[in-house]
Amino acid sequence: MQENDKITEIKGVGGKRAETYNSIGIFTVGDLLRYYPRDYTDYSAPTPLCDIQPEDTAVFRARITKKLRPIIARKCNIFRVAAEDDTDSVLITFFNSKYSCDSLEIGKEYCFYGKMKGTVLAKECVSPTFIRVDSANALVPKYHLTGGLSANIIANGVRDALQRCELSDPMPEKILEERGLTGYKDSLSSVHFPGSHDELEKARRRLAFDELLTLQLGMRLARTRSKRSTPVVMEEVDISDFFESLKFTPTGAQVRSIRECIEDMES
Repeated sequence: MQENDKITEIKGVGGKRAETYNSIGIFTVGDLLRYYPRDYTDYSAPTPLCDIQPEDTAVFRARITKKLRPIIARKCNIFRVAAEDDTDSVLITFFNSKYSCDSLEIGKEYCFYGKMKGTVLAKECVSPTFIRVDSANALVPKYHLTGGLSANIIANGVRDALQRCELSDPMPEKILEERGLTGYKDSLSSVHFPGSHDELEKARRRLAFDELLTLQLGMRLARTRSKRSTPVVMEEVDISDFFESLKFTPTGAQVRSIRECIEDMES
């Protein structure tokens, strides 16, 4: 797999999903790899349940104590589990997501992220995201989404691309060493799935360096092309008559600015 390959090379991406990707500017495998997260859910510092108030959005760690009988309706199926930490308890509810409910095991601990509902005495968290407490990645990416694409779909596509795509580093090894920059593939992996805040910062620094260097080289190339395509050669002329025709005396700064403009046009 190459960066320039169409997005349909990613596992699970057919024609319809490819159109959805196209709607947010993702046409190739490389576009997907460079579709960086807008933010991250940080599961590394959960808040005790007793400190979370209704309407708060927070990360909390809780142990599953039991699963309630699901409510099966014609248009909406409701799945509920009870959970607790050492300070309080919470009811976790999922709508039309049997998979999420089945993924939670009684007696196991998970870190959840979501908005707290209910009351202080009867807390409820609806459709939270969650990870196991022993997950290697406590920073989970959030992406700009559109209908038909979830964060999990994008993340799984990125994982597939990182595993199968041949990625060569465009930056010379000497520059990487001099600047203390991480490798291209490692940076892409870390910006999508950082193992720590420090790892994320190093990845961002490398990718930002690439973007700024590309911008700088592009501007220099544009200036070079502009000079080559200038049809008129500017020659130095005496502009003292111009200054004398003014009804005011230019300041020193104004004079310098005019002379600098002339020098730019002559070069």
